[in-house]
Amino acid sequence: MNHQIPSPAQPRGRRRRMSVGLASFLAIASLLAIGVANASAAWSLQTTPNPHATLNELNDVSCLAGGECFSVGSVGSPSATTAQRWNGTEWKTQPTAALPTPPLGSTGHSLVSISCTSTTACTAVGYQTISGVKKALAERWDGASWKTQEVPGSKGPLQAVTCVSATDCLAVGQTGGSARWNGKEWSTSTAPFVFGTPEQGTLSDLSCTSASFCVAVGTYGQSSLIFSWNGSIWTSQTSPTGSLLGVSCTATYACTAVGVMSGPTGTLIPLITRWDGTKWTTQKAAYSAGAEFAGLSGVSCASQTVCYATGATRSGPNMETLAEVWNGTSWEVQSTPNPVGAVASFFRGVSCISITVCESVGVSRNGANVTTTLAERAS
Repeated sequence: MNHQIPSPAQPRGRRRRMSVGLASFLAIASLLAIGVANASAAWSLQTTPNPHATLNELNDVSCLAGGECFSVGSVGSPSATTAQRWNGTEWKTQPTAALPTPPLGSTGHSLVSISCTSTTACTAVGYQTISGVKKALAERWDGASWKTQEVPGSKGPLQAVTCVSATDCLAVGQTGGSARWNGKEWSTSTAPFVFGTPEQGTLSDLSCTSASFCVAVGTYGQSSLIFSWNGSIWTSQTSPTGSLLGVSCTATYACTAVGVMSGPTGTLIPLITRWDGTKWTTQKAAYSAGAEFAGLSGVSCASQTVCYATGATRSGPNMETLAEVWNGTSWEVQSTPNPVGAVASFFRGVSCISITVCESVGVSRNGANVTTTLAERAS
């Protein structure tokens, strides 16, 4: 998945995925004072719709084994929700559920995370602004249209969602709450996470292999957060210094989490840590030695030995997309194109269909300060 970076045109606090991104990475900086076969997978730019004249963002993507993908984000200012669908040939905009028009000057509405179990069952979460306050937002795709769902008792914006079936989804929130969809309604947990005030702690992403095993990651102060779910309770796990923005699990003993941390020289570099069923171990990320900044916002593992992670890097005047792949032994950087004329481009979410086919989405901004949706495919 994702997790997220705010608009390059209007940096703001996160997400994933609300969005965690460039602004969050910079905030963290102040706080912190593929196997051989995969090497042939090449990333290519795709044409994506941009409904708004100047502000368009994609925050997350979920792809199915059949090849179709669904992505979500926001457009305009104050922002409105947006969704797009890849049918194997092109991306097309989907109308999202109608929401009240947010007042001028407010953040607006946004879909931050999406999880699909079939072409007729997708769940997206994020936030909607009501009376100046960000509230939880959940929408459901049933194969014909997107419809809003009530999330009673939610503490605030929802940051990430994972569905293990059409009737079983779990979501985590910015203020430490969680919500579960049972096929009929959402129910919220009172306080599964205890890490201080909402301003200091944020859960950015979530990955489940079953209804009884999930891992949620995020950030609290200068430290990352990792919680595991056994179907009944959440348990805190030892986590590294830095910020974790994305996580992907393929088994109860195989999870990879990514984000950003302070490097030896004080610059921000990618953070990658791996769960083997017993402990989390930090792995050496791949990035340009001369990079002024490099961070990962999303990860998707196609198998226990093949994972793709995406984000952004900067070695010169422009922010550029970053993708790297785990081949079971080490991480390697992959070449990713950037839109012509772009001064800032970065990935927010990634979803893999197989060990050689992945989709990553995000945002690109040109010199005229026009922000457009970004999608690239590795195949």
